[in-house]
Amino acid sequence: MRDMEHKEPFTFTQGQGEVVPVVQPAVLGMALGESKIVHVSEEKAYGSYKPVLAVKVDRTEFDNRGIKPEIGLEFGVEQTNGESFPVRVTEVSDSTVTLDANHPLAGRSITFDLLLMDILREPATEEGLK
Repeated sequence: MRDMEHKEPFTFTQGQGEVVPVVQPAVLGMALGESKIVHVSEEKAYGSYKPVLAVKVDRTEFDNRGIKPEIGLEFGVEQTNGESFPVRVTEVSDSTVTLDANHPLAGRSITFDLLLMDILREPATEEGLK
């Protein structure tokens, strides 16, 4: 079963942490036009789903701010130290809204069907390595 498909090509820089870590070594050594299927366990992908990261809040918190809570709505919640973390709305009732800070793919294994379409070689710059 495929829940999500990314059909458009995407670009990432090796070693920069832009993709799930197991994808980077899988791409190393591939030839142009080569394809490969990579299975990633939930532990090596986005970890297990942690129920403690999903909380119900009173819907009036949204109503008082003029925000209509909808499933899939994503935003940042500010912590007392000033930092924020991303959450998404996963359930809405007449009285509560469930906010989930788990990654959407947490608790799931992932299968990547890779096709190496091109290798872009650009000289490394200090700016690009930050």
